[in-house]
Order: sequence, then structure tokens, then C-alpha cells
Amino acid sequence: MGTVHQFNPSDFLKSSPSNKFGGGNGGGGDMESRVTRLESSVESIQSNMLEAKSDIRALTSDVGDLKTSMALLIQKVDSMAESVSDIKAAVSKLPTSEVIQSRFELIENKVTELSGKVSNRPSEDKLNAKFTEVNSKIEIESAKTETKINSARLQVILWVLGGVPTITFGLYRLFMMYKGS
Repeated sequence: MGTVHQFNPSDFLKSSPSNKFGGGNGGGGDMESRVTRLESSVESIQSNMLEAKSDIRALTSDVGDLKTSMALLIQKVDSMAESVSDIKAAVSKLPTSEVIQSRFELIENKVTELSGKVSNRPSEDKLNAKFTEVNSKIEIESAKTETKINSARLQVILWVLGGVPTITFGLYRLFMMYKGS
């Protein structure tokens, strides 16, 4: 910005050693120099006003940009809140460790029951076939359970890696925008 000159009209009306035109009659030998100073002051004021108008326009544009950015951030935060709710709902539907443990106990009980029946079996071929069937079911259930557990872990990890840093970054950006203004 340019230099701002302070203009005090009373300084031009007082009689002083530097003001040789008297007490307000408008005359004096240095009238042209005073008019020149006034014209210079007016030009400076006009220049300052133009700069101020330009600065106000730039600030208005920046405020509009901030409003747009804030709206986008709010949408992202709302979207993330919905995602968190979806993840929580998905995790809540997964079987608990107690349910998984009870399933293993059930399988173990069936194996024990089948072992008792095997001892009374008529042939070894039937026993081997039944045992293979039970083992297959156990492996399938174990694989399904492991897959569900891994899926839940992955969803939680993805949520942590994707959601928390984004929220943190969004909050940091908001802080920096407000800190800068």
C-alpha cells in the first residue's frame, strides 16, 4: 500500500511561524505550495481507496472460497460418519468369540459322539468315510469363521487408515484456515 498522509484542516487555519498566511483569510505567499500539498494528499487518498477496494474484493473472493471448502468438508465428514455407522453395523453382525467357541465345542462334542459310534461300527471303511465327512465340515466351518474374522479386521483397519487421518487432515485444514484469517 502507499503512504497515508494525515490531513488536519485546522493546521492550515492556525497562525504559526511556518504558516505565514494569517488567521484564515486564504491569502499568503505560499498558497500554491499548500494547494500542491492538498492535491498530493487527495491523490494519495484516492490511491489508498483504490487499493482498499481491491483488497476488499480479494477478501470477498477468499470468503466465498472458504464457504465452498467448508461445505465440501462438512459433506465429507457426514459421509465418513455414515461409513463409520455402516462399519459398526457390519461388525456387530459378526459372530462373537463366545459364539465361535460354542460352535467349536459343538463340533468337538459331535466328534466325541462320532468317536463313540465309531468304536461300535460295523466296518472300518464306514468309519473312515464318516470321519472324513466330519473333518471336512470342521475345516469348512473353521475357514468360514477365519474368513469372517479376517474380513472384520480388514474393515476395521480400512476404517482406521481411511477415516481417522482424513478427519484429522480436515480439522487441520479448518484450523489453518481460521488461523490464517
